[in-house]
Amino acid sequence: MRIAIVSNKRSGLGGMEAVFRTVMQELGRNQDEVKMFLMGGSLDKDWLQDIDHVEIGDQRTDNALKRRYSFTLPLFRQIRQYKPDVIIGCDPNVVCYCKWMMRIMNRKTPVGSWVHNELSTIWKVQLLKYADFHLSISKGIAEQIRNVVGSGSNNKIFVTHNPVDVEVREVARPEVPTFLYIGRLENRQKRVRDLIEALAKLEGEWKAVIVGDGPDREEVYNLAESYGMNERMEWMGWRKNPWSEIPRASALVLTSNFEGFPLVLLEAMARGIPCLSTDCQHGPAEIVIPESNGWLVSVGDVEGLAATMQQIINHPEQLPDPQFVKESVRKFSIANVVNNIRGIIDRELQLKISS
Repeated sequence: MRIAIVSNKRSGLGGMEAVFRTVMQELGRNQDEVKMFLMGGSLDKDWLQDIDHVEIGDQRTDNALKRRYSFTLPLFRQIRQYKPDVIIGCDPNVVCYCKWMMRIMNRKTPVGSWVHNELSTIWKVQLLKYADFHLSISKGIAEQIRNVVGSGSNNKIFVTHNPVDVEVREVARPEVPTFLYIGRLENRQKRVRDLIEALAKLEGEWKAVIVGDGPDREEVYNLAESYGMNERMEWMGWRKNPWSEIPRASALVLTSNFEGFPLVLLEAMARGIPCLSTDCQHGPAEIVIPESNGWLVSVGDVEGLAATMQQIINHPEQLPDPQFVKESVRKFSIANVVNNIRGIIDRELQLKISS
């Protein structure tokens, strides 16, 4: 099967790129031919190594019309030359472009959607109606898609989740309770300020490791400094492969206001690390089993966040068993998720051919 994955411009530094790379490599191992088409390219290129891809268009012009044509016409030529059996669009506008291209070429090639963000953050979501089917990374986003495209029999929405490598080294438990945060340092979505406020309420001996960078780094760093906590905290900055530098952790903490399907929770649990997360839309409730592999608190509940962290400090011996934590995310293994995605694509292709 020849598969085209088409996306708008990427930073190259996020979880979405990691998912693209993982899925493409696994499909390749299954003898499928997969190519990534990036409209606007990628700022960081490292994630594109060893995967078939092409960067399309020019972001340098300030003229929106010229910029659009610099994407769409070259994409048309590239897709026509590649002749994919199926196209997966990762943004609503891309889905619309690709569907119209197939109509112009008079081809029955199915076009699916595969969005990776909460729909309220995505531009022109109504264009998802052009897709023949939808791959959804969480149940919550599947419901959002259903609200956009309707619930008719032709609007096929499949929950596929994101894959994680479950065959990784376990991260040891530390002697001093240590809380881990990995992600962007910003407050609109990630609410990192809530983490700092919760840490300030803790008593006893503890440490925190903060991995990441972002627009609110200085604000949250200064907040921690104002509480006199930075001697307990390690600010590691952004790391391309953070897990290779995390020797020990008691729990990973996620304080987000919203998510698509937080890969960092899966990555932590695959290493035996329980996770304390806000019960935000969307994803954490599909991953975290309260009191078994982690804990859920309401978004913005700093008191609840601090109370759970204090319990970890007071009773580290009661942390969930690392092996159970690891096993709890095995259903999200690369093989399981990619086999599911591949099966959906294959069925849709056969339906299109027979119609």
